[in-house]
Amino acid sequence: MPFLYWLDDERYTISTQWSKNHEDEFEEEAKIVDRLLDEIFDESLITLSKIKKEKNNYKDHKEFFRDYAVGRSIIESGILEHEYIIGDGTKSKPPELLTDTGNFEMIVEKGQNIAFFTAIGKKASMGKSLDYYEKDRWEELRPVRKGASKKGEKRSAGKKDIYARAVYLAEQDLDLAILTFGGKVDLVAGAFERNLESIKLRNAIARFCEQYDLNERERYYSREVRRKMYKKLNKLFPSRGPGSSKSPENYSEDILLDTLNKIWLEF
Repeated sequence: MPFLYWLDDERYTISTQWSKNHEDEFEEEAKIVDRLLDEIFDESLITLSKIKKEKNNYKDHKEFFRDYAVGRSIIESGILEHEYIIGDGTKSKPPELLTDTGNFEMIVEKGQNIAFFTAIGKKASMGKSLDYYEKDRWEELRPVRKGASKKGEKRSAGKKDIYARAVYLAEQDLDLAILTFGGKVDLVAGAFERNLESIKLRNAIARFCEQYDLNERERYYSREVRRKMYKKLNKLFPSRGPGSSKSPENYSEDILLDTLNKIWLEF
């Protein structure tokens, strides 16, 4: 999917993995995508407003609900299955990069291999559209911690933009996601960065936590304990190397729950 990467409130580059004969090729396609993103971010604000009204614990988990609202809007928009992003199967029009890798200078300062989630993160941070420039329009959809976003640029230590994590989070039903991660974005980030991609497995984690009352459940939402729990999961279901062919998707949620009860008995 050719998409716009906003350099400032007036200038942009066209980011794409598609083969270009000249710099401005696919500009019209990129503009179509940019306007679709305007709608997605506006819809995210509507979704977030509904969550605020429905969830009594919203103030305790603002970042979690923010990410979920954006991720759910991205998924429901269908933009990740758009013909521009999945390409046409040829070498000249391959699938676009969703998440970026590489150093800060190459990706942001030189504008090379900018991936989709990084580009849209900066767009939201700037409040920039082809049709308007409202700096605070989508401010509520971006990180609020000091230094967390740097206006949507590449994060330190190679971390992906929060919108990559947001889509991952919103693959689950909201109530199941809350049970799985306790409303804590740190736990979502830990699972995401450890490639615990299976929705079946995440739903089994929700069921595991649901077995306990609220007070007992809290220990499984401790960052220190959850890190150890994730480590055991990675050993059982490695994403690469020996055993990587053993996928949680091959098992029922009941079997996965039994497995979690056994390997997490020590916690």
